[in-house]
This record gives sequence, structure tokens and C-alpha cells, in this order.
Amino acid sequence: MFVYPNQLTYTEADAQHLRTWVEAGNTLVIVGPDRMDAALVETFGVAPLTRDSYGTMGTQVQPLLGSGPRQVEGDWLAPQAALDLRDTPTAVTVLRGDDGAPVVAVQPVGEGEVWHLAQSFGMSNRGLQDDGQGDLLPPILRTVPDGAVIVFDTFHQFGLSRVGERIRSLQDWLYRTPTGWATALALGVTGLYLVLQGRRLGPPVRSVAEQKQREAAEYVHAMAGLMRRARLSGDVAHYQKQRLKRGLSHLRPISADIADVQFVERLRATDPPLSHEEVAEIRDLLKALDAKPDDRRLVELAAQIDQLLARQRKSS
Repeated sequence: MFVYPNQLTYTEADAQHLRTWVEAGNTLVIVGPDRMDAALVETFGVAPLTRDSYGTMGTQVQPLLGSGPRQVEGDWLAPQAALDLRDTPTAVTVLRGDDGAPVVAVQPVGEGEVWHLAQSFGMSNRGLQDDGQGDLLPPILRTVPDGAVIVFDTFHQFGLSRVGERIRSLQDWLYRTPTGWATALALGVTGLYLVLQGRRLGPPVRSVAEQKQREAAEYVHAMAGLMRRARLSGDVAHYQKQRLKRGLSHLRPISADIADVQFVERLRATDPPLSHEEVAEIRDLLKALDAKPDDRRLVELAAQIDQLLARQRKSS
């Protein structure tokens, strides 16, 4: 039986059951062991050892490899931990690393035996193909009878099977079941899609309160431009003339709908009487507005009308 570094740890009961199985004459291969598997370390007495050197070459100490090479290269991609055999006097070192630390050892347990392999000598596909680690297999398999079954502990290694463990919460279901994984994946993809959709729509639209309000002068200029392009200056002049006549008719008993000449003559007869200068100014304004003034002249005439009406209100 091969035990590789696990995601799920062995319980003390599991480790003791495994030892009983080995004592009955079976062969166990432990790659590592990982520090998380305290039960395996306590049961068989071999712990991982951090190395000062990162060399990958293992040198044969005991002639257990038969006609195999004296040196076996480890997998340089694997963790370069060694084996700590100080609490296991029955374990025999098979390969030592460059720094002298054991990297492969064999331990008799009852009628069976346990092989301890550092992870860099764990007979991965890379190691079996390129690094000569296949020469470790004959001495490991010499006690396995013909027709026997060789198994790998995938229950603890991959942690996919949780037989006997109950799903106690939504988090357990999400993390430990295929349907939970599919749900988490779907939620992640949906969230990513929504984020990308939000980016595609561009920056958020500013509220009305955040937008800079236009000044009144902008509307005046805009309307003036529209009137100019539409060539409605004559309408503006007519409006200013009506504004002048209605403003005066509110101050004096005279109709604003009569002709300009009659309007001026009746203004002369109103009480209190207007001065000759005031009458002349009113007559000149009416004539100027009839003369199709340009934009600048219209502005000047509108300002003059404002001043005249202000004076008349003040004097009445």
C-alpha cells in the first residue's frame, strides 16, 4: 500500500489499524510523511526533517538495490525534506542525501515492513522516467507475493471522499460536494460577468445635483443666436416697440394699439405734460425700431427703453 502526502490526516485509530495490517506481513510505503500526519509519525516513529542542503542526489548506503546504480537522483521539483530516524532505531537507511541525511529507509514492523521515502524520492512519473527511481521498486516489491493487490491511498490523499462525515452546514455542502463546487463556480462566473457588464456600460451618470448649472447669460446668448439664425430681428424690434408703448400706456391714459404718430400726439395731451425732449426721445425710439436695426443697435435701443420707462415711473 502506498501512502502519499495527504489532504486528510489519519486518525490515531486509523494509524494503529494500519500498523496492525503491516505486522500481519504486509508492505507499506509512506512518502513523506507530512508533518500534518502526526498519527503516522507517532505510530511508526519517522518524522520529516528539514535539510540544510537542496541537493537531489541520493547515495546507496545498504546493498538493497541489487544491480541498481549506486546513486539515484531525486525529483528537484518536490520538497527537499529528509527523514528523521532518531526515534526509530529499527529503521535502516537505504539512501543518504548530499548532506548525509537519510532520504530512503526501510523499517521492519512485525512480519511486514514499512518503506519511508522522502518526497523527492517518491517515485513520481518524472522520477520513474528520468531519474532512475524505478530501481527502488524491486526491493520494495520483493516481499509482495505474486497476484497480490497493490493499492494507493487516494481516500486521504485527495480528500474527495468524506464517507461517514455528515454535511452539517451550507458551507460544508459548498466546500465538500460536487454540487456545491458547481454552485460556487456558477456564482463566481456570474459575478465576473456582472462586473464586466458594469465596466462595459462606462462610468456612472452624474446626478442633477452634481452637474454644474448653466448661468442665465448662457440662455440669453443661446436664444439670441437662435433668433439671429432664424432672421427674426424684426420680431424682436416689434416686441421692443410694443413693450415701450404698453409701458407708457400703463402710466398714462392712452391705448397702446393705435398708430405710432397718433400715439405720440396723444402723449403730448396727457397730464402731466411731457417735455419736448421726452416726446422727441419717444418718437426717435419708435422710428429707430421701425428701421430694422441690427443686433447691436437692438441691444442699445432695449437699454434706452428700460431707462425711459424707469424715469417715467419715477416721475408719475
